[in-house]
Amino acid sequence: MFLITGRIVQSIGASILFPLSMDLAISSQEVKQRGKAALIIGITQGGASALGPVLGGVITQFLGWRYIFLINIPIIFISFLFSLYALPNNMVRENSKVDWLGTVTAISALASLTLIIIQFNKWKVMLNIVFFAIFIFSAILFFIFEKKSDSPMINLELFKNSSFSIASIGTILSQFFLVGFMVITPTFLTTIYKKSELSASFLVTPTSLLIFLIAPFAGKAVKQINSKNLLSFGFLLMGFGYLLLSHLLLPFNYLVYLVGGVLLGIGYGVVVGPISILSTEGLTGSLLTTTQSMMGVLRQIGSILSVAIFISSLTTNMSQSQTQFDYIKSFTNLFLFASPVVFIASFMFYFIYKKKGV
Repeated sequence: MFLITGRIVQSIGASILFPLSMDLAISSQEVKQRGKAALIIGITQGGASALGPVLGGVITQFLGWRYIFLINIPIIFISFLFSLYALPNNMVRENSKVDWLGTVTAISALASLTLIIIQFNKWKVMLNIVFFAIFIFSAILFFIFEKKSDSPMINLELFKNSSFSIASIGTILSQFFLVGFMVITPTFLTTIYKKSELSASFLVTPTSLLIFLIAPFAGKAVKQINSKNLLSFGFLLMGFGYLLLSHLLLPFNYLVYLVGGVLLGIGYGVVVGPISILSTEGLTGSLLTTTQSMMGVLRQIGSILSVAIFISSLTTNMSQSQTQFDYIKSFTNLFLFASPVVFIASFMFYFIYKKKGV
């Protein structure tokens, strides 16, 4: 209970920091530099999702799981001091209200959907129906409130911009498939292949490292290559990465695993660049400054859905496993079933949006 309470407090702090930091990063830059700022934000957020399990494995191996939380205290303190020193105090302020109705309905919709995904096989049919009804009702109310609100939590006007819509879809999907890999792979390596937490963290490092290395080049490549083509290529690489990982068996094949992880890292790195550029394309004023906070929300939605779907599917698969081969397939089948979805996303960006000419 104490751990859950702490996580709730953490989430409240994160919900303040994420949108505020991203809005500051965009609004404090000159117009010419805002695309670059958006790219840096995208790299740091995507890289953080990939780097977290790596650092977590190292900390757990040498210090214990409690230090995953304790190590953040000095980092938070230093960040607080830097914020006081470096952040501007002369930003233009607007009188806006908190969108409480939008917040409550969004939380209700996401929470009920997450619970359905996690508990679907454990709950009775009627309970699933009740929570699905709550999700639908909350989602409908959310869109109604957002359309009528003077200070909406999510400005639906953004989605009238075709480039932002593409970036939104790309953000949710890329985060979904990155987090899915990063969440289950350490458990896969330690449970099935008996790797230590430290070894598992090092084995996912190439994926994390390549995101940081590739994303800046992908951001620059947008000037020469159509953004939608880059998105398509990035998802194509991620799809092949998942397909390779689905072929892991005993004994552990380092080559297959590393090539699969490398393809995922390169693919996500390629995707981050065009997403960051597309999310700000053709937008000005208040719509521009809110784009990155929106991107942050969409990344979190992708992460939440990824954890819920991958973990619940893994739990179901493992509960039905009897032999060691079954346990291996309980993991690799997740990669196998995910790969065609990633390929479909790749084709969607290449063909559908190319025809629309956006």
